[in-house]
Amino acid sequence: MTSSFTEFKVGARTATLGLTFWDPLLSTLVGDGLRVTASPVADPSRRAAAQVSPSRVWVFHKLPGMAELERGEGDEAFWKPPLKTRPYLIEVDDDLGRFVPFQLTIEAPVRGPFAWSPPAGVTLPVAPPGAIPLFSSATRKVPQGMGALRADLWDPAASTPAGLKGPGGPAAFALITAKVDGVGGLRGLADAQGRVALIFP
Repeated sequence: MTSSFTEFKVGARTATLGLTFWDPLLSTLVGDGLRVTASPVADPSRRAAAQVSPSRVWVFHKLPGMAELERGEGDEAFWKPPLKTRPYLIEVDDDLGRFVPFQLTIEAPVRGPFAWSPPAGVTLPVAPPGAIPLFSSATRKVPQGMGALRADLWDPAASTPAGLKGPGGPAAFALITAKVDGVGGLRGLADAQGRVALIFP
């Protein structure tokens, strides 16, 4: 009787981009309901979807153009600079309707969760370091014990969409701040139709 032994090598896959998203209303990382995709800026036809990890990091395992790097070991030598990066368009939407959809451009690969920071001069909701804050949509259900301020914003300088009376058009993706009963720092982001909601205790 003879016996044989076959050795199998399990290939590792190194994630080249991970993102975290923060819900300021509930003060928690978002780990469900989002659709997070990435496509190379130079080739928008190629797209990858992120999967959420148990630690609520949205991770890309098959980022277009990163196949060779993803087969790397992911150790210290792997991440030693210089690393050749390329820009990706990130699109974020929420199937549960809680948040305003948005886009941003990020250079990848990135070791660990991407450390996002707001643009210079822009004050956004407080979030853990590196996490991307999300803005409540105009249709988000208001949690018990909270109130909401809703508005339709109009920009007189915007081009008037077909079917609407001018001058102007919806103030799409306008960032607003407000103070309610002396409580400041309330911030909201309008959607593509200029609708905005500020939800607060």
